[in-house]
Amino acid sequence: RAYAKDLLVNHKLGEFNTRYHNFTYHDEIMMREFMESLNNRYVIKGSNYCNGSTIKTSLSDFKSTEEALEYCQVLIEDEQHKGCIIEELIDGNIFTTTSFVDGVSVYHMPIVQSFRRFEQDGVSHVTSGLGSISMEDHKLYFLTDDDIRVANNINNVVICALQQDT
Repeated sequence: RAYAKDLLVNHKLGEFNTRYHNFTYHDEIMMREFMESLNNRYVIKGSNYCNGSTIKTSLSDFKSTEEALEYCQVLIEDEQHKGCIIEELIDGNIFTTTSFVDGVSVYHMPIVQSFRRFEQDGVSHVTSGLGSISMEDHKLYFLTDDDIRVANNINNVVICALQQDT
């Protein structure tokens, strides 16, 4: 996760990022200040992508900033993550566009709407990105054709950035 976010910044593509900070050591003052700069509307996730189960939000998973800071410490000490990302919480529908690349050609897959959580018996559960749907026409009701073109173009630009780095 941190690699992907840093890749965008390093290639002057930061406009496609949320505001974020990757913490590799526990700096409570800096973490607290960053959370406050986001109006206490933030997401915390492990620095390395293992699965979506490390994703927690200030609105639904933490009762206090102290609890969020404790969770950051857990992720920083975790051997898989070795850090935590705190990023701004964005409201709205979530979608994913995936592209397959063979080193030369890029093949964009249908857009899917992602459901990061589901409710069961009054309890909200994280789906780890496994809850998603696609429509028969490969579009989603909340996206225009231009939105889809922009999303696919972002993937094209990121693929070029990855090729430059490897």
